[in-house]
Amino acid sequence: MLRFFSSALIVGLLGLTVPVVVASTAALLSFALYLPYGHTFNWSLYYAEAQPVLAFLAAVGLWRFFVWVSATSFPRRPADGSIDRTVRARGTLAVAVFVVVMIPHSVHVLSRVRFLKTRDQMAQRWFADRVAEIPERSIVFVRYAPGHIIHRSLIANEPDLANAHTWIVYDRGADDVRLANAARDRVPYLYDEATHTLVKGSRE
Repeated sequence: MLRFFSSALIVGLLGLTVPVVVASTAALLSFALYLPYGHTFNWSLYYAEAQPVLAFLAAVGLWRFFVWVSATSFPRRPADGSIDRTVRARGTLAVAVFVVVMIPHSVHVLSRVRFLKTRDQMAQRWFADRVAEIPERSIVFVRYAPGHIIHRSLIANEPDLANAHTWIVYDRGADDVRLANAARDRVPYLYDEATHTLVKGSRE
C-alpha cells in the first residue's frame, strides 16, 4: 500500500500548478526541518501539516493514472472533444471506485489505531484509579519500566501543589528521600510500572 501511495504521489507531482508547488515546497521544508530533531520513529505529529498536501498529490496522481489508462483505449479523438469528456469521466469514476474499495482497509486501520489508543488509555486509567484509592495525602514516585513508551506518561503536573491530594512524580532513586523529607505531611509511595505494583515507601 505504501509503494502504491508513493507511486501515485510521484505521478501527482507532474504538471503542478503554482499553488500546489508552494504547498509541496512547504511540506518538504517541514519534513526537512524536523528531520534532524530527535524523536521516535512512530512520532509523526510534527508532519501533520504536510499530510493534506500528500493526500492531494496522491489523489491527483491516481486520477491521472486512470485517465491515462482510459485514454489508451481511444486511439483517435473526434473534433468535438467527446472522447476527452469520456476519458475524464472514466478517470473520475475509477477514482471513486478505488475509494470505495479502500473503505474496508481504512476501517481496519482506524480500528487498529483506536485499539492501540484504548490500550494506552486503559493503562493510564488503571494507574489513576489505584492512586485515587490512597487515603492520605501522598507522594507517588513512578518508576518506569525499561521499555516504557515515552508518550504514555503517568507523571502529573498539579497546578496547586499545596492543596493537591497526591503528587505524582518521577522516581529518582536515592534522591526520592530528599523530596519525601521535604514534605513531611505526605506519605511516600512507589509505583513500579514493570510489576504494576503500588507500595508504601519510607523516608530512609
